[in-house]
Amino acid sequence: MEKKVKRLPVNPFAAKVQVHLQNKKRRRQEDDADNDESLNGAADLDSPVINSSRARLDDEEGQPKASKRATIEDKYKTEINDFEATESGALAVGGQELKKAKKKKNKAKKAIPNVFERSEADAEKSKAVVTAALNYLSLWNIQDSSWKFQKSKQVWLLKHMYDDQLVPAKHFSILVKYLEHLKGNSRDQTLREAKQIVETEDPNKKLEVKLGMDMEAEKKRIQTRYLRAVEMAKLLS
Repeated sequence: MEKKVKRLPVNPFAAKVQVHLQNKKRRRQEDDADNDESLNGAADLDSPVINSSRARLDDEEGQPKASKRATIEDKYKTEINDFEATESGALAVGGQELKKAKKKKNKAKKAIPNVFERSEADAEKSKAVVTAALNYLSLWNIQDSSWKFQKSKQVWLLKHMYDDQLVPAKHFSILVKYLEHLKGNSRDQTLREAKQIVETEDPNKKLEVKLGMDMEAEKKRIQTRYLRAVEMAKLLS
């Protein structure tokens, strides 16, 4: 009884590789035949043309796969580098135009009012927020038992204390006493801001007239801001 041989399933990838190798061998044979014809049937096997062609084929057969892969990678790396160099060169040529376009874009952005920032600033100066901050200061002054430290209120007072429309003179006097106990980074930052106002803002400087400006109110605002900064600088130094 004949023993049946079990056939292994055919690997599609291996089959494709085999076909590829056969085609490659056939093409090489055709190339050799073409070279022979180009030499008018010369039978000299030591011909430089034939030797060169065969040497190339022998080198390819003997070349390790990793080396072939490296050669291909080098080829594509060179092409990519050439492309990037061309692209960067094009950008360099159009660099001035690009800068001009960016300037126009930034200018347009500045011209458009930032609605979010404006609404946030308006919210900070709303009546409810102002009242809450001033009440916080008043409760501290009378040492009310319900008073407790609130960082958000303190930050608001430090930010707006130079504005007499938000922090009236009466409350600013209380704030001066309150800030005697200010410590750490908050104290240093507040002192730097006060000194900067004193050094850079001149209450006697001639104002630039703008449409709709109340000159007297603006002078008063600048002078109040300056005097409060002087007092704060002395307090925290």
